[in-house]
Amino acid sequence: MSSGASPELVLGPIGEAWARAVELSWEANQRGSVPVGAVVTDPTGRVVAAGRSRRGEGEGLPGQLTGGNLAHAEINALAGLGPGAYLGHTLYTTLEPCLLCTAASVHAHIGTVRFAAPDPLWEGVDGLPALNPQVARWWPRREGPLGGPLGAWTLLLAMSWHLRTNPSSQVVGAYERSDPAALAVARQAVAEGLPRAQDTLADALRSVWHLIGPETPLATRGRLTPPAFEQGARGFPLSRPPRPTPLMEAYLAARRRPAPSFTIPGHKGRIATLDPRLAVAVDSDRPLFGGLDTPKLAVGVLDRAEQLAAEHYGADWCRFSVGGSTQANQALCLAIGQPGDRVIVSRSLHRSLLLGLILAGLEPRWLPTRSDEVTGLPIGTSPVDLREALAANPDAKAVLLTEPGYLGTLSDLPQLAALAHQAGMPVLVDQAWGAHFGFHPDLPSHALAVGADALVTSIHKLLPGHSQASLVCARLERMDRGRLERAFQATHTTSPAGSILASIDGSLGLMETRGPELLEPALQLVRSARRALAAALPGVGVPDESTLSRLGPARFDPLRLVVQLAPIGADGVAVEMALLERDLALEFADRDTLVPVVTIADDQGTVAALTGGIAEAVKSSGFGPARPLGPAASWQVRPTLAMSPRAAFFAAHERVPADLAIGRTAAELVAPYPPGIPVLSPGEVITAPLLEALRVAAASGVRIAYAADPSLETLEVVRD
Repeated sequence: MSSGASPELVLGPIGEAWARAVELSWEANQRGSVPVGAVVTDPTGRVVAAGRSRRGEGEGLPGQLTGGNLAHAEINALAGLGPGAYLGHTLYTTLEPCLLCTAASVHAHIGTVRFAAPDPLWEGVDGLPALNPQVARWWPRREGPLGGPLGAWTLLLAMSWHLRTNPSSQVVGAYERSDPAALAVARQAVAEGLPRAQDTLADALRSVWHLIGPETPLATRGRLTPPAFEQGARGFPLSRPPRPTPLMEAYLAARRRPAPSFTIPGHKGRIATLDPRLAVAVDSDRPLFGGLDTPKLAVGVLDRAEQLAAEHYGADWCRFSVGGSTQANQALCLAIGQPGDRVIVSRSLHRSLLLGLILAGLEPRWLPTRSDEVTGLPIGTSPVDLREALAANPDAKAVLLTEPGYLGTLSDLPQLAALAHQAGMPVLVDQAWGAHFGFHPDLPSHALAVGADALVTSIHKLLPGHSQASLVCARLERMDRGRLERAFQATHTTSPAGSILASIDGSLGLMETRGPELLEPALQLVRSARRALAAALPGVGVPDESTLSRLGPARFDPLRLVVQLAPIGADGVAVEMALLERDLALEFADRDTLVPVVTIADDQGTVAALTGGIAEAVKSSGFGPARPLGPAASWQVRPTLAMSPRAAFFAAHERVPADLAIGRTAAELVAPYPPGIPVLSPGEVITAPLLEALRVAAASGVRIAYAADPSLETLEVVRD
């Protein structure tokens, strides 16, 4: 007897795994067995094994149990797996697993168990890990029961089967004690002769819709809801069916295993008895090797997570970095040429990219950063400047851009990519501040979506990743896979932290599933913050996406909150100090500009505290004469290159008084931080205007980073 059409025809989009499990449970019901179906999915979400209850049957599939008390759905599904660990796999079952099936999932080393309906007969099974460390080591993550029509259907089907077959059984008694209201609904269904075993599954679902539909009491009982597409008020999808997060699941499984490990790290997650304070910092740490995966990486959870990320970005190659975008940028530099090769680079690059050029021995040909005459904001690289640089350097190996800039502005990246490709050069983009791009229709697209060949992005900056979490991905039309792989491995640690890797996977999975839903309120919060600041501080600059719209689309990140104090004469460094006294830290502050970072983790309370704090701090620190809007020194550098950065880095050098360094070649990198954009770079001629710009920044209270002498009384120069 066939189970009939897919349950998705009635229930909506529930995903392949749940649909197959429900079909199997209905097939078991039609055959007279307990109506339970189960499937196992791999880390991609693909169904790799399936089974159903066959207790009332005389024959079954090869390798599956039938006709006895052990012929449970979960047992038959797990029987389809060979030896090994399946921490990235998920067991879906329509009924909460019993003691037998729970033990089977532990022995199969399944990472996650998801069940649709509760089974009160086995209440207390969740306490088993506390009794035995071996069980705890392999105990899977358990999720369920479901709410909504899917959870209601599976609960109704199980209850009605037991009511029909043995209404005085212990199972019915357990349901009576745990959920008498739900059991009353099941009794109503049985009294109406529903569901009818001869019906197709879709017809059976329709026949009990008045009992399990979205508004019925039974459908609102679960703790979880099945995945579904939700439409926002503005018409775009707020959520999508969740995608697998194999690294995240493996990390959670590793956290649940208290058994001793004889691999590094040395703390072994067991320091609480030695030093409780230290344990706060290290006991949640789990390594990749011997933690999230075996020491030989036999499970492959990292590979699969990187494949899923590559699919999201439309890339051919992707790697997760626990060394931040610094490591990822340096890997790209090592992948694109040989020592002495030229590359065309935006001069407002981060120090990590500059040091990557030094490591790789690449010789930069700088692209100036243009500024908007009205707002003073840096607006990135001009197509005119790139066209001239391409003509002057036809043998360059690549174009390296930083998009978005630190203040949220973007170049016309599609046009820049097209120009570079016409010249036969790949475009590599440091998109450290754009990890949220592409996850909401109001945000710019990520760099690969508009023509770039490779991108680096910091998951920890504007997504909820662990500090140092980053990734790099590339298309291979103009890049070499082997070279990328060697370059990445050359600069990456051999002991990657599993918690950082898991946070990359988990953050991307979260955003792919719920990105618009989470980013919409964050964008609204930033918009409300701009309005609040403009009302509290008349004349203050709070640019948004409309500010640069005359330049073309997608030239500003609407999630970036930039506060320009020059028009009201306030001092940003003084404001920052006043805010720190209130325990409010900002990402960036110089005399003219404040940049607080607002993310999906914020809410109305945190943003109200921010805007109120800024307004109070500005008023308490005082106003001065209005100043013209203009770019900071970091975005005005027009260097003269005396030698390559690498040659200057390794050359003999000496320390001289700063005023005597004018006209000499810099041997060190000096940058106001943040944003970490070098104002002086190794190999560049030190000029009086550049030195004065650094001194002005230092005098205003900005931190001068990376200089051997942060006071700027002396500078390191190449020895003549």
